[in-house]
Amino acid sequence: MFNQKNNKGQFTKNQNWVYQFRLLWFVFLVATIITTHTYTAILALLNVKWDISPVQAQTRLETPNIAPDEAYIKDYALSEIEKAGIDKYKAWALLTMCENPSWDLEAQYNNGDSVDRGLWQINSYFHSEVTNSCAYDLECSTKEAIRIIKERGFKEWTCGKKLNL
Repeated sequence: MFNQKNNKGQFTKNQNWVYQFRLLWFVFLVATIITTHTYTAILALLNVKWDISPVQAQTRLETPNIAPDEAYIKDYALSEIEKAGIDKYKAWALLTMCENPSWDLEAQYNNGDSVDRGLWQINSYFHSEVTNSCAYDLECSTKEAIRIIKERGFKEWTCGKKLNL
């Protein structure tokens, strides 16, 4: 049906359009696959990850003590919270339900000039006493989070207010 030609050996108008569309679609798919694999190979050779941004790169340069994986981060943070006499289930809810579901040590930029930093998403405006190097460090930020929770409670975080912790 699509390869039928008229008596002059040409594709009919409708069939020509379908043929061109399929050809262009095929070329687009092949180009996309080749480009993606090429960039992936180049980035792999350079040991660069897709998910890294300039802010994350700077954060990683500032924080050599980044914990190796999510399980270690969870175990460390929740055990320190429990040692401090704070309800670890509330801390878990605070982080998992909205503040930091991925349990990473990254930054989240807010509308305005403040940044929520590190595992505990310690705000740079309301807690300027916490340095960037501390906020992005697992041990230091956990100590600061314990201090903040003991002084002001979980409602110091937006999520703590939403969850009524």
